[in-house]
Amino acid sequence: MKIKAIVVGFGDRGNVYSGYALTNPDDFEIVGVVDANPFKLQQAKERFHLENNQLFSDIDECIKTKPNCDLFINTTMDQIHYKVMKPILEAGYNLLTEKPIVGKKSELLELQAIAKKNNCKVFVCHVLRYTPFYCTIKQMILDNKLGKIISIQMDEHVGIAHYGGSYVRCKWNNEKECGSSFLLAKSCHDIDLMCWLNNSTVPEKVACFGGRYFFIKENAPKGSTERCIDCPHKETCLYEAHRHYITHDWSSNLTWPQINKKPEEITLEDKEKFLADTLYGKCIFKVKEADISDRLALIVNFKDGSIANFNQIGGAPQAGRYIHIVGTTGEIVGNAESGVITYMPASMDSLTCEKIVIDVNKEINTKFGFTGHMGGDYAIMDSVVKYLKYGTESISLTSLDDSINSHLVVFSAEESRKENRIVNIK
Repeated sequence: MKIKAIVVGFGDRGNVYSGYALTNPDDFEIVGVVDANPFKLQQAKERFHLENNQLFSDIDECIKTKPNCDLFINTTMDQIHYKVMKPILEAGYNLLTEKPIVGKKSELLELQAIAKKNNCKVFVCHVLRYTPFYCTIKQMILDNKLGKIISIQMDEHVGIAHYGGSYVRCKWNNEKECGSSFLLAKSCHDIDLMCWLNNSTVPEKVACFGGRYFFIKENAPKGSTERCIDCPHKETCLYEAHRHYITHDWSSNLTWPQINKKPEEITLEDKEKFLADTLYGKCIFKVKEADISDRLALIVNFKDGSIANFNQIGGAPQAGRYIHIVGTTGEIVGNAESGVITYMPASMDSLTCEKIVIDVNKEINTKFGFTGHMGGDYAIMDSVVKYLKYGTESISLTSLDDSINSHLVVFSAEESRKENRIVNIK
């Protein structure tokens, strides 16, 4: 038996998740693709040897055919998630959806109710849960290595290239247009981890501070131009577009597909014209469309009295995710990108804890070269397919109900930040 899936939105993430069908053809098959872009549909047709009647320009057209599939994979842009997910769940299909689920609390609760009514399994692409790094930490908590959790400290530093390429010059740069704040679009991963690692309880209150203070026109270098190409500071500016996107080819998976050509057909002239015609070539301080925050700090109080802190920094010199969990009988410290966890059990005989170093890098599945998000991209597909095919459960694969808490924290955090008050999470 193969698990049959239809991908909705054949961009970067759609390509990643559907790739599991190529590496595991006996278990998983793509039987349809939905995308409004004819070029993307042609790419999908060639990649998975699909027929024209398996290609759709919108989700309603697809649902009307009553397709024979076990799973829909939603990898569309945030602002249309609700529009895409609702008909899928109303038709009774299982769903794997890219994060964030939706950008509004009312829509989130409505989709939850529809999924329950129609007995749909809904999985959220919080891929970091599935990495060996965070799975190991979760298993240590389940094994009572830390005792009762007292506090969780987490940080995400979004690097200069990623922040500029995705959240200033790209399609996630405006909260109203993309349907998500910076915290929801980027760090709902981290808030999900916070709630999942501590899911023996639930979040109750949140306070949040921050905003957009650095990547604004007032901080542009004196004499800078609107576009990097003719700027007198282009040789010395950390954020110069040509160096980011052409010289170093950072964010290539998000940037050049917008040209609508096969990668091998995209020329240097195409790339330079793209920078000249789009936000990618603009001064990072002068993208007037961009309004999301560039730093945030939030505090979450859980029902059992445990607390969690999270810092989100946009445009950091060194990207990375950091975690420090303090429990009554032990502590964990780690940096996700390093793949190294330091476990410090409480000692009966010394005020200094023993430091036990755990390296999880060898546990990342590299067999198929499917290593995105520290192995999480492959692991989530493996978990979902095995669950649907065999009923095999993993510690990472939880119901939609468990994923909702993190979104409620984010919605409340943004309310707190904008209204300057502590918000009760309901």
